[in-house]
Amino acid sequence: KGGTPNIEVFLKGHAGDAVRVDRTGRTADFARSAALTCILTAQPCILKSLTAKEHFRARGLLARFLFTMPPGLIGTRSYGNRPMDPELVDQYAGRLRELLAAEPANLDDPEQPRRLILDGEALEVWRTFHDRIEAAQAPDGDLSHLTDFASKLPGAVARLAGIMHLMKHGPAGPMMIAPDTAAGAWAL
Repeated sequence: KGGTPNIEVFLKGHAGDAVRVDRTGRTADFARSAALTCILTAQPCILKSLTAKEHFRARGLLARFLFTMPPGLIGTRSYGNRPMDPELVDQYAGRLRELLAAEPANLDDPEQPRRLILDGEALEVWRTFHDRIEAAQAPDGDLSHLTDFASKLPGAVARLAGIMHLMKHGPAGPMMIAPDTAAGAWAL
């Protein structure tokens, strides 16, 4: 409509909300609790141009992504033929296959999410991070110009802790996230 891109699937997929897509001439697609993972590898000029789209920032789209801009390595690289450790590659691929093949937590309700628990010392690690980010959003804080992103950052850290927990333990692992996993997500 009016040349404005439809970003609802990204907004709702981030929060696990219901998404309905109606297309002319096709039946509607519906997901009760959408889940969306995006990995984009874009040139810095593309990322900068996204910030110029006021619609993306005003609706909170840009706040839902974790961006990284690593420094360039040109001029510092030396050739080294170092293949990845095949055992680690196999372990990583095996865990991903295990997670993708996991049965739903509730066979009667396949969309019911699995629950992980961030509590006790792990919650304290996360809370400390949350409080630092919250304070940095104050008018004179380091993140005062990025409050849209910073307000979503603690939630992103909790998600990362969940992903790290599942990669470490698999779908049959404990529900409790360990403090070192929460600290690792904070460091990442």
